[in-house]
Amino acid sequence: MPKHYRTGLVVGKFSPLHSGHRYLIDTATAACDQLLILSYSRPEFAGCTSALRQQWLNNGWPQHQTRGARRRAGLPAWADNA
Repeated sequence: MPKHYRTGLVVGKFSPLHSGHRYLIDTATAACDQLLILSYSRPEFAGCTSALRQQWLNNGWPQHQTRGARRRAGLPAWADNA
């Protein structure tokens, strides 16, 4: 029997959200009581804004917390490409 976790974390670009992402999130959902889904994409991909990715995740998994990560203030410009 697979181990069950209280809390899980899924991190991805989701630019765009596709069936592999859905499988990953659904698998984590089955293994965890609560799940945090973190979306980050730097640079942004055309047609996949942070707000749109957040909407996709909220619509697909409303029972989980979803967050979009942002670049921290004060980081040097080269950090965008790191």
